[in-house]
Amino acid sequence: GVFFEDALEPLFSSATAVGIALLLTGTVLWASRSLRDGNRELVHLTIGAAFLIGVVQAFAIAPGISRSGSTVAMALLLGVAPLAAAEFAFLLGIIAIAGAAVLLLPDLQSADPSQTRRR
Repeated sequence: GVFFEDALEPLFSSATAVGIALLLTGTVLWASRSLRDGNRELVHLTIGAAFLIGVVQAFAIAPGISRSGSTVAMALLLGVAPLAAAEFAFLLGIIAIAGAAVLLLPDLQSADPSQTRRR
């Protein structure tokens, strides 16, 4: 996100880009249920599977791409059990949210409190 911020910023104000991303998210979620290999089911995540799930999470920085949906879909496609996929997606979300908060701290520190609106 840090490296591609300038390239991704215009997407947040483009309804077309968000709509296309939402369609892509829906397609990926549908495919994860339809294309899943039912013959194998990973009980424990491997390092390789965890890495691929993390890479997919990185693409969810674009507006309209579901972070949790992407990570769960990739885990299911890799054969991870649905409950384990959901749990891992939740844990990855904590890391992503904490990382975003750390990146926003300088902006919060430089904000002028007199400019905030009271309700």
